[in-house]
Amino acid sequence: MKNDLFQKMFELLTLPEERIPGIGSWLIGDVWTEKRFREYNPKNYLESGEEIVHNLEELITFTAFGIYDELAALALKPSNLLEEFNSPETAVVILDGASLRELPLLKLKAENSGYTILENGFKVSSLPSDTVNFIDQRILGKTVGPSQLPARKELKDKNIRVFHYDSAVRHFDLQSDGTPLLLWSSFPDGTYKNFEARDASHFESIIKQFDVVWKNIILNIPKDYRIIITSDHGYIYLNTGFQSNERGTDALSFLKQDRFRFYGDYESLPETEALQIIPSKHLAMLRGRIMNRMQGPAANKVFRHGGLSLMEMFTPWLVLKKK
Repeated sequence: MKNDLFQKMFELLTLPEERIPGIGSWLIGDVWTEKRFREYNPKNYLESGEEIVHNLEELITFTAFGIYDELAALALKPSNLLEEFNSPETAVVILDGASLRELPLLKLKAENSGYTILENGFKVSSLPSDTVNFIDQRILGKTVGPSQLPARKELKDKNIRVFHYDSAVRHFDLQSDGTPLLLWSSFPDGTYKNFEARDASHFESIIKQFDVVWKNIILNIPKDYRIIITSDHGYIYLNTGFQSNERGTDALSFLKQDRFRFYGDYESLPETEALQIIPSKHLAMLRGRIMNRMQGPAANKVFRHGGLSLMEMFTPWLVLKKK
């Protein structure tokens, strides 16, 4: 089994064409699958999948880090989520911080709720892989927080109604008048700051909370709407044993222990292979599964985002329609 897995990883890294689509298909087709989600309890599903991804990413880090160049290049391609509203009666749901790990759960909930799955795949986050930069690069062209989106004139002028769900229990009445809907949920990202986010038990907790989110958002969308469920970024799980063997001391000194850093107009970008450098954005990012040593209350949290790793950059993409 391990030999088969290594052979598959080797094939992914030596694809003659673009390797990122192949890796994304492997993540949702072989690792984060409905079969594994059904067979394992949440902790084992998370950690067994993370072990597989960790092994692939270590191979990338030490033998094929050019894949990060391909991933960054794909993330830099122009892409505006608002183009989805060119199709009438569309609702776009952003589950802030949801990852490919949760895609099997979302698919199961859709099937059990009477939806037809029109598309099941993945997208790539922004550079860096965080919320405000996603809004800048994929939605608005400006770095604002999601709570500010409902008041933005740019969206109102396009007749897009925006609702910000600041908690898992937040509920809004959504009218069936054909108006495009952009629904932004702070779940699950807001939970990564909780005390329980220090280990795998957090994953089990958010799995249970998806029932509430599904009821308050998805099931409340008018039945005649096409529904797109996606996220702004994924997250990386950095508990003991799931971190890179690469210490990243030099990289982290440049980033001041963060996962990315924007450099000022008059600052020189670091000249090092330890970081992913994005000259067009004057940006440096941490590659792979290196553990950054955060300070203060967040120091022991193992769920993080903002860097250039597979699980931070790949995001779920699910398109549904009521049967």
